[in-house]
Amino acid sequence: MDYYNAIIRQRTTAEAVALLADECRKKDAAIDMLKKRVTTLELALGLTVDALTAIAERIAEVKQPSEEMEAFLNLLRPVIRLADRTLKGEVVI
Repeated sequence: MDYYNAIIRQRTTAEAVALLADECRKKDAAIDMLKKRVTTLELALGLTVDALTAIAERIAEVKQPSEEMEAFLNLLRPVIRLADRTLKGEVVI
């Protein structure tokens, strides 16, 4: 806030308005970039959930899964649940 007060005191009104407007544009651009990155991360998380779910389903279909497969499946289930809940907005990372 002191930064902006200094700008207003040290410049003409027109200069201060132009500078503050430029600062707002920069912040708006940064917010837009972050929104795009979040959207991309949500898409990636959704694809990951789909892939992990498909793997878990294939392991579950095996008639006699090995102990390693069972252990992997036991690791996958909570990861899938957490990712799915995150996508639904139930969990904030």
